[in-house]
Amino acid sequence: MPTPAPVLHPSAAALVRGEGDMLQDRAYFRRLGVPYDAQGLLGVLRNRKPRSAMPLACHSLADLHATEALPVLKELADFSMQDVKATSVLAVARLCGAEATDWLTECLVRKGTLKSYVLWALAAVADPRAYPAVKAWSDPLIRKLERKPEKPALSNLVFAIAYLEQVAQIHPEAVGLLARFEAVARTLPPGDLSEFRSFTRMFARSAATTDPVPDWLAQVVAALPSECRLHQPSPDIGRVGPSDLGGLAPREHDAQ
Repeated sequence: MPTPAPVLHPSAAALVRGEGDMLQDRAYFRRLGVPYDAQGLLGVLRNRKPRSAMPLACHSLADLHATEALPVLKELADFSMQDVKATSVLAVARLCGAEATDWLTECLVRKGTLKSYVLWALAAVADPRAYPAVKAWSDPLIRKLERKPEKPALSNLVFAIAYLEQVAQIHPEAVGLLARFEAVARTLPPGDLSEFRSFTRMFARSAATTDPVPDWLAQVVAALPSECRLHQPSPDIGRVGPSDLGGLAPREHDAQ
């Protein structure tokens, strides 16, 4: 029997664009008189016009697997337009996968970048080497939430949690961060966790079933060596779908 394709983590799956998206993009650039190819789209980014088309040009270059666009995309990580900052970083992650990890961790501390989108890219790639950088970003925010839960800090943690849950078996100390965040999350109104339900496995629930939800974090802890088990999670700490923890970069998924 053929080996089933790995299930994408929600943070990576959200970046996968279909043929219909590409057809719409092609029609959009045709109306602008821009060729829907690497050179035409790179012209939009290099000339900075039309500025409104720059975010979609970033997405489209990733759709076309245009690795020649990487230098230009990386230059845009701190561009003046928020949408361009966001889409350029995600496009680099889609084109490079784990090869983008070092650059993405630099973006996490670079002035002018959109940190939430850098974290989204890191979560989609799910390279364990990024753990020190994501931990350094997450720990102060979790401490802040433990003192006083606030929505801005919460929003900045969505993709950090999405990343941490994927590397917890490789970096056991991540289990402690996840458990601390889960304890805070229990005190919050359900509506405050909507993004976490969309982009993480830890908080994902199926509205179509009343079956017991698998205890995701307990599964992770059980898989660790006994000396690494930092704590015993509470009975309902994990809220996950599939049990695999790997996150493929969208580029790898598209190639299958």
